[in-house]
Amino acid sequence: MRNNLYSTTERPTPFTAPDRTAGNKARPLDVNVIFTDPLATRAALQSAAALASDLGAHLRVRAAVEVPLRMPLDQPLVPLHFTEQLISGMICELGLQRLEPTIHLYLCRDNVVALMNVLPTNSLVVLGTRWHWWPGPQGRMAKALRTHGHHVILVDPKSVPSASLPTTGEKQPLPFRLQHEVMVLQLPEEIGKER
Repeated sequence: MRNNLYSTTERPTPFTAPDRTAGNKARPLDVNVIFTDPLATRAALQSAAALASDLGAHLRVRAAVEVPLRMPLDQPLVPLHFTEQLISGMICELGLQRLEPTIHLYLCRDNVVALMNVLPTNSLVVLGTRWHWWPGPQGRMAKALRTHGHHVILVDPKSVPSASLPTTGEKQPLPFRLQHEVMVLQLPEEIGKER
């Protein structure tokens, strides 16, 4: 018996690029890269950059930073500027400034729920993950996103050339200004507790 990833009711709709004729004001196409870990995200960025330049799409890097329940939601364990600097450094090293990427940082309790809340319907998502016999956190995230109608492309860091960790050295200023957004996402049951 084969184990299917989708049942017939869960299969996402076919991906179509928006019609960009003069009369039609469709939402511009975005290629969303989900930050998981530096090595996997670097490979996903390389693949997404090629895809975005071929499609004429906008590149968005989304990082859902989980904050433990014992901590206030606006105080993550890893400072946000470190995560932003790490992603910005990868973008600079790969030479993706020409695509004018946008970094979105989300403070949340559950990264999968947060991503499902912020991704527009029928989004194109590139996710870096290592291949395993059993589903890891990225595999479960990909399955949840597919179930909600998003189109997920999995990229193995071993399949992308020069997908190695960036070298650490002195902190260099960025040669460009990145657009970025920080958002705090609360679960419905947490909203009443803080008052």
